[in-house]
Amino acid sequence: MKEVFQKESNYRALAYVKSFQDILVKHPRLINIFRHLEKRMKEKIYADQASVGSSLEDQGVKITVIDKDPPLIKPPGSYFKVEVEGEAFFVKTVSGFYDQGDGVWELNSLNKAKNLLRNMKDVEVVDFQLGYQDKDSTYFVSRWEEGVVLDEYLEKLQSIKKTSKDEKMAQNATKELVELKKRYDKIVLLLRDAFTDVHEHNMLYNPQTKKLKIFDIFH
Repeated sequence: MKEVFQKESNYRALAYVKSFQDILVKHPRLINIFRHLEKRMKEKIYADQASVGSSLEDQGVKITVIDKDPPLIKPPGSYFKVEVEGEAFFVKTVSGFYDQGDGVWELNSLNKAKNLLRNMKDVEVVDFQLGYQDKDSTYFVSRWEEGVVLDEYLEKLQSIKKTSKDEKMAQNATKELVELKKRYDKIVLLLRDAFTDVHEHNMLYNPQTKKLKIFDIFH
């Protein structure tokens, strides 16, 4: 487990790890610049002037929309890739009152899962950095992870297995499919009794490193 520093009051909660402190030492205006860019981007999203892939940049900080909840989801969330001086982060923001937020809960949950998964090869949680929530918004921040959402990757392998005319390619897809499903089943068996949302759509798979990274689960 990582050492997590926490502060909480009636209307605000904060949880972070030391590496996030180090990030802010290197980039002391990062949060203010991000909040400014986030406000501008959300205004564009709500006005249908921005969508997935849209970017804004200011003072060396770049944010890119990677996903957004449909309007029917209340409160809706926005998901960004944030880049600054060669470093990249995933940021989830959700508007809403304090008790609707789950940034701190998610960070602490992932820290518990990290401990349970410590002996499982090529399975990790995302590199969480910050959870924050107040009366207006909640935030969850992790380092950016390259990969494909696992359920999408499994669908791709299933398609190759069924439709490929290249026998070797179909065999390789079948082999990888079996291996990934075995690993997924082990993860579910280990976490399902203590965590919610342990599903394929909450795991990233990197075909180059063969690692699975888990996110968005709750204890």
